[in-house]
Amino acid sequence: MAILIVCLYIGLIEEKLQKISKPVLGLCAIVLLSTYIISVGDNLLYTQESVSKTESKDIELTENENNKGIYLDLYVSPSLYYEYKGRYAINRAVYMLPWYMDWYEKDEIDDLFTYNPKVVVYDEEEDAWVYTHYAPAFVTQLEEYYYRFSNNNEKAGYNIWLRND
Repeated sequence: MAILIVCLYIGLIEEKLQKISKPVLGLCAIVLLSTYIISVGDNLLYTQESVSKTESKDIELTENENNKGIYLDLYVSPSLYYEYKGRYAINRAVYMLPWYMDWYEKDEIDDLFTYNPKVVVYDEEEDAWVYTHYAPAFVTQLEEYYYRFSNNNEKAGYNIWLRND
């Protein structure tokens, strides 16, 4: 196709394809530019996802706390809304994945007790490369000192845990 376009452009086969050269060149241009036009259109027409009720409830629950930090697993909830509202992750390994929990599970438990956040955003059922339940010691501590507030409401992809007060 590229050779045809170059030949048509420089006029090598113009005498043989004089009647169809311009439509063929136009069709080739449309085909080549269509992918670019589609990607530009997708970017221009992008609609931002709205904030879920679950995220709004997390913010509301920490509104009166001195420490507005939350325990946040960014693998299950990558929302920037928490940071926008000043709720920063207090844990060191914010992506709780199996290969990190081998090394950092004790650190995550220490962060849970050191900062004692009111809200924990975590889902023990989340799978990463077919691995689930890869932080059993963390989940044991979580279940002992926190209670499950939501059970994947709205299909948010995570659970909310609240501190036992």
